[in-house]
Amino acid sequence: MISNEELVTVTESSFVLTWITDAPGDSKVLYGTSPGALREFNCKEPATIYHYCEITGLAPGTKYYYVTKSGDGGIIGAPVEYSPGSFVTLTPPQGEFLFQFVTMNDVHVGEDIAGLIIIGNEVINEGFTWPDENNPYWLFMNNAAVSEINQRGADFVIIKGDITSEHKREEFEKAKEIFGDFEMPYLLIRGNHDRVGDNPEDYFISVFDLRNILFMGNKYTVDTHGHFDMSFDYKGLHFITLDSVNLTSGRGEICDEQFTWLEDDLAANTDKKTFVFLHYVLASEEGDSVGFVNLLTDQEDRTRLVNIVEQNSQIHGVFSGHSHRSKVTYSEQAPGVPFVETGAPKEYPGGYVIYRVYSDGLIQNFYRTSCENCRKWTEITRGEYEFIGGAQKVLFGKLEHRNFVLPF
Repeated sequence: MISNEELVTVTESSFVLTWITDAPGDSKVLYGTSPGALREFNCKEPATIYHYCEITGLAPGTKYYYVTKSGDGGIIGAPVEYSPGSFVTLTPPQGEFLFQFVTMNDVHVGEDIAGLIIIGNEVINEGFTWPDENNPYWLFMNNAAVSEINQRGADFVIIKGDITSEHKREEFEKAKEIFGDFEMPYLLIRGNHDRVGDNPEDYFISVFDLRNILFMGNKYTVDTHGHFDMSFDYKGLHFITLDSVNLTSGRGEICDEQFTWLEDDLAANTDKKTFVFLHYVLASEEGDSVGFVNLLTDQEDRTRLVNIVEQNSQIHGVFSGHSHRSKVTYSEQAPGVPFVETGAPKEYPGGYVIYRVYSDGLIQNFYRTSCENCRKWTEITRGEYEFIGGAQKVLFGKLEHRNFVLPF
């Protein structure tokens, strides 16, 4: 029997499917532009119950049909909500391809329990654990993400916060070891788990030597509160990263100094297409099931920042972590600008995001890590958030929120 089938990724020329079976078997997909004329593709994997198949060579802007197939008896999958049996490949933006970059967020190095939620003294979600203490889930999931990013290629990586679980020196040191395997430069943003709290030292800064490090020839801008912000240009585009965390409490904040720096930076770069990255989430739809815990904590800061986005038409997107989900929302204050949240590599949906940038737009694609332990752990942590509809609804989300074209 085939179950938990998901259409994870759709690009302009490829797609990725995952599913599980009751017993180990091969992984095949029947696909084509007509439901009556499907050809078989053998994913050429060892027999497994955790199936992962990526098919390339598709035509852009074209509707395709597909069916999954596994096992000696030829078990056939059936359309379900998160794998409907058809899709349309993305149509790339007009213009010249420039480069690609990657984002990750919420890697939580050192974490023992995934999905644990405690509000006050009440345990809302007990979470999930991995049995092998010598190979914890945060290690193999993040190592796999780094390895696959290297294989797929990128000009740089932006890591959007929650580097650690508890802001411990050893967690930052292990994170530095993991990120040290990147074959391209990477840039760090602080998350709420990286707050200093009552620690004697800010290990986020000291372990990575952020006061001295250069990224694309630029140093971090540091304010009197200890926020580390960055802006840089790459191939004619402008990138801004904001530290949105109170160092003591971990709650969301952006201070006056940061707003002044941001406004000055934007004023000096009005002619450049600009992207903003931070940990906390800004925009949220009314009735959003988890928005109440994900938003930038200070409403005044949130409103002020979204107003800045509205007033600067060169900003084409705001990209956050923190929520561990794939979600795109909009604000009435800044219509037309997507506020993008992306899933975490350390648990379901388990992956990273690639952006292919063109002169007239970009393509976002979410990719799930494919190592054998990654697949098993992703299935285990699928059980998160059952109290508000389940991880598929809350974290995996809609195909068009994971994979889309953003024209400039």
